[in-house]
Amino acid sequence: STLLGLISGDLIPDQGTVFLNGINYTLKGAYERSGIIAQMGQDPRLGTAGDLTIEENLALASKRGQRRGFSWALKRNARDGFIETLKRLEMGLEKRLDAVASTLSGGQRQALSLAMTTLCPANILLLDEPTAALDPDSAKRLLSLINQISQENNLTVLQVTHNLDQAKRYSTRIITVENGEVRG
Repeated sequence: STLLGLISGDLIPDQGTVFLNGINYTLKGAYERSGIIAQMGQDPRLGTAGDLTIEENLALASKRGQRRGFSWALKRNARDGFIETLKRLEMGLEKRLDAVASTLSGGQRQALSLAMTTLCPANILLLDEPTAALDPDSAKRLLSLINQISQENNLTVLQVTHNLDQAKRYSTRIITVENGEVRG
């Protein structure tokens, strides 16, 4: 989790540098990195705004890495794109755009969080225990979708997991960190 925080800009390293696409991002904050990095955590409640609707959450996420001004966040032409994004989740959320996020199950909310992270182009997708709060079937569906999206968009995905079986099944490379040392 600390490594993901250093990459995302949520943490600043005491020493060393963070290079992304050949550019030194060490002293740049999370906002400055948000145009190339998307991230999803383990708590579905933290990845979405519970008091907002599904559509409102997606509208906010669609502006990641961009300057935001005072204009309507919900735009009619964006709704079709949101519906297509949600259809891929195969959870029926595309029919519930007006549902408040806090009324969704943990699996649905985590899937919404994934949809939000993939709305804007990114080079890197950071996942911190994305299936920790999910039942086995929801976890399998979410990981399969992450794999599909990462291949379609040529994303580099860094995932923190304690589930070695998941890591073996869905990874092309496994790196372990022990006592602050990268191995693998």
